[in-house]
Amino acid sequence: MADIVLPQFGEGFYVTCLFMLVFCVIASVAMYTGNEVAKSLVGTLGGIVGSIAAFWFATRGQTSAQ
Repeated sequence: MADIVLPQFGEGFYVTCLFMLVFCVIASVAMYTGNEVAKSLVGTLGGIVGSIAAFWFATRGQTSAQ
C-alpha cells in the first residue's frame, strides 16, 4: 500500500477541502434552522462547488509529468 504524502496534493487540494468543509457546515445550518439566508448561501456555494468539480474533471490528467 502506498504512503500518501500530503504536500504532493498541492495547495489547491487544501483550498478545495476547506471550501467543502465550509459548504457542509452552512448546508447543515440551513437544514437544521431553515434560515433563508443560509438557504440562499447553500444555493450559491453549490454552484461554486459545481464549477470547481466541472473544471477539475475537464482538466484532469493534463498537468501530469508524463
